[in-house]
Amino acid sequence: MINNIKKRLSSLAVFSILAGALFVSCSDDINLSNIDDNNYDKAKDSYVSLKNYNDARDMQTVELRSGSTEIKVYLKLSKTQENTFSGKLKFDESVLNEYNNANGTDFKIFPLSSASIENGETVTIEKGKTESEPVTIKLKKDNSLEIGKSYILPVAFESNDSGIKTSSGEGAYLFVVKYMGNTPDAAKESGIVTIMYFEVNNTNILNAGEYMLKNSGKPFVDIVTIFAANINYNKETGRVFVSMNENVSHLLSNRDKYIKPLQDKGIRVNLSILGNHDAAGVANLSESTAKDFAKELKAIVDAYGLDGIDFDDEYSQYSQSVGAPGFVTPSSNAYARLCYETKKIMPDKTVIVYHYGYVGFSQTVEGVNPGDFVDYTLEPYYGSFNNNITRRYLGMTNKQVSPYSRKIVDGLYKLPDGQGYYVGTYDMQTLKRVRDSEYGVNMLYDFNPAQSYVSAFNDFASVLYDDEIVFSGNTFEKDW
Repeated sequence: MINNIKKRLSSLAVFSILAGALFVSCSDDINLSNIDDNNYDKAKDSYVSLKNYNDARDMQTVELRSGSTEIKVYLKLSKTQENTFSGKLKFDESVLNEYNNANGTDFKIFPLSSASIENGETVTIEKGKTESEPVTIKLKKDNSLEIGKSYILPVAFESNDSGIKTSSGEGAYLFVVKYMGNTPDAAKESGIVTIMYFEVNNTNILNAGEYMLKNSGKPFVDIVTIFAANINYNKETGRVFVSMNENVSHLLSNRDKYIKPLQDKGIRVNLSILGNHDAAGVANLSESTAKDFAKELKAIVDAYGLDGIDFDDEYSQYSQSVGAPGFVTPSSNAYARLCYETKKIMPDKTVIVYHYGYVGFSQTVEGVNPGDFVDYTLEPYYGSFNNNITRRYLGMTNKQVSPYSRKIVDGLYKLPDGQGYYVGTYDMQTLKRVRDSEYGVNMLYDFNPAQSYVSAFNDFASVLYDDEIVFSGNTFEKDW
């Protein structure tokens, strides 16, 4: 995400957010150097970059629980040198200030007294090599930290060799650190995330928390998505806004009853944004409208303590927006812009795309790969296996994709291996294919508390998590 900042800031560095246990989030660069890559010949000049050791993407979120956690960076040269190269790492609050000013955010700095560079501040790359050894940064619990709040640790790099330039936009990292206290962690060893969508017009989301894994003690479901709030257009004011029916409003207004109990178990709760039969949609907002709408989404996420936003390009009447101010011709590029603006303004939250409509983001937004600002994308044709999604999103990996989603309102029924794919059925062969191909997401839609899912969820748990389901026996009806 930071490449956009490169164009607006004269002195910054790479914005990146490091790895969390549960999900990956998007990234931004910040340009900490005045050097533009276009101003010198890479074939002649040598340049150095500060890189994320744990993940190729620029931005991720690290969760800090009681105790401590570690993150790692390393230096990379564009080509080998005849002499040992060295430089110095430091925590630089000015990098954070520049980011906040550029993006209208107000992130606070992670307490520097609780952060340390374990290997020493000096980083070297031996002659004849292009990469340094990883440098460990240790983060410790601090009494000033608020549970559930995100902070940023800004790390910058200074070269000791004036002959080696800092690659434009890659002289610093911003680590987003979310303090979780003693809140449980839903991340499984396999790394696969289970996302469950709830039709809240008729279903209570609390049912998601009643299925736990026997061996790990973690919840089966990682993310619950409230389906759905809507994107709408007010012709009189010319404003695009979020609308909610009485069911969505009730859940959000009573977060302590419906949302917090799930989060207390380590389950994240997202809000889905769906078209609603008028001119507004997720794929036809102008840049300025997308920025404004992203601000409104952030206000809702902050107000109700949510963990992210899911976008679904259905039911919009795009033809009604022709000629109206604030709209553009619907396209995947406009859709990508909204996702980008949403991630940029709340980098510590998940952004999920239901792979339907104007999807497949094949171009960067302000130089940022879609794989850096879309955390997950989900196969929309229930029961089918789609191994083409990843290549539709520039910079996305299989770890961010659910190629095999199931609609489960009528139950989940196991088929013999290889016997076809239907809405409410699954086969073990295809489940194994999800894991063996290193896909990172399992998506389930339309939970029905009247159905028993223990047997099916056991199959899912055995293949995806090497575990089995423990069901509490509790079911929650819609009680509002």
